[in-house]
Amino acid sequence: MRPRFGCGTVIGSGERLKNTRVLLVNPPGEQPQTREGRCTQSGGIWRTTWPPLTLAYLGALLRQAGAGVLIMDGAVSRTNLQEWIGKAKAYHPDIAIWPVGNVTPDSDLAFASALRKAAPGMRTAIIGTFPAALPEACFDRQPDVDAIFLGEPEDCIIEAAHALSQSTPCPDIPGVWFRGQPRPAATLARTDLHALPFPDWGLVGARQYRLPLSGRPFLMAAPSRGCPFDCSFCTSAAYHGKRVRKRDPVHFVDELERNTREYGVHDFFFWSDTFTIDHGQVAGICEELIRRRMAIRWTCNSRGDTIDAELARTMRQAGCWMVSFGVESADQGILDRSGKRIGIEEIRGAIEMTGRSGIQTSGHFVLGLPGETARTARATIELARALPLDWIQFYGAAPWPGSRLFAEAVSQGLMTLDDVWKGISQTHIRISLCELSPAELNHFLAEANRLMFRSARTWRAALLQMRPAGVLRLLR
Repeated sequence: MRPRFGCGTVIGSGERLKNTRVLLVNPPGEQPQTREGRCTQSGGIWRTTWPPLTLAYLGALLRQAGAGVLIMDGAVSRTNLQEWIGKAKAYHPDIAIWPVGNVTPDSDLAFASALRKAAPGMRTAIIGTFPAALPEACFDRQPDVDAIFLGEPEDCIIEAAHALSQSTPCPDIPGVWFRGQPRPAATLARTDLHALPFPDWGLVGARQYRLPLSGRPFLMAAPSRGCPFDCSFCTSAAYHGKRVRKRDPVHFVDELERNTREYGVHDFFFWSDTFTIDHGQVAGICEELIRRRMAIRWTCNSRGDTIDAELARTMRQAGCWMVSFGVESADQGILDRSGKRIGIEEIRGAIEMTGRSGIQTSGHFVLGLPGETARTARATIELARALPLDWIQFYGAAPWPGSRLFAEAVSQGLMTLDDVWKGISQTHIRISLCELSPAELNHFLAEANRLMFRSARTWRAALLQMRPAGVLRLLR
């Protein structure tokens, strides 16, 4: 019988995982998958693969504790599953850790069996919003999963990896549930962002992640975590919490400067639920970028009620070239029901003002939220056409585990656990949460996504970004 888990002898952080080999994986699949916090999605219309920020953080922490680390990202690898498993086996890992996403949960979990067959003595653990929301179901579904992180993994990764590498009974580590042990009383670990080392992009291959159209390498950097809002379709508050934890502007810009110096990357996605929620922090970051004369380009997310003209101008001066807004719907009743807590005209005003500052704008819309009708769907498509947006992206309503939308759908009998294992995608609707059928919603979704290719404004924005290398990557 394979030994179970435990703590062993506590030693210094620099030696605690000495001689332990850890494999960090973004699993391969038929389509490249982003599995990063609340965003678990296919490559999308622009085939943009996000760098695995959480895995890069975990790699840095594990190496600090003396572990050997290999990161394998199936979203950028062109090898098949068997070749992948062969590479993993050749590494002789003691522990493997990977995210399970909402789009491909069954195949992500099945990865445990493939790894276990290749390396029978290896321990396995999974991370992400999906297993954090449905840990019992994941344990039941896949017997080769040994541990599940119930929240952000960074705060407890060293304790968990040490426990997985030992054979004595496991302690009650907050935020990690080990198979065969009681569920820990404290399940959510909220990471102190200032205590984290910078993500170790050297383990990943920083320059293999490219922007569409331009082909320029880009990385993600997280200035904050947590979201105080309660949008029904989002899992962020359940996973990261509602309290916004912010990094010091100097510390954050130090990370960006390290990335430009060591990896030659000058394009960034500032990965926060709402980057502009704290004007003081945003202004501090922008002022520090300007003071250091850093020639970088960056994008971020915002809301219509968290940005003003002065902030937008400062962001533009500091290198911001695009801001994304969650518009969601043209129907105020749908917005109110989904918990957006914002008016349509406020969103319109923010988009217009941001555009006047010289920053491109991207609008994100959701079709199929509760209350959707043919009339409201058409109104949302028309709103997307009317707004001065440079980029438009439509999604289908996705009741992801951990979201309020999921709880409502289950309680109303609109979906079961069997539906969950088939995957819940934003690009193809299988489950209707409104009066329209999945076929009708997918028809509207296809019509809406064609809108972007008919927009003269989008073509102008695309031409400003276009570089030969990026276009070739897009056409492959």
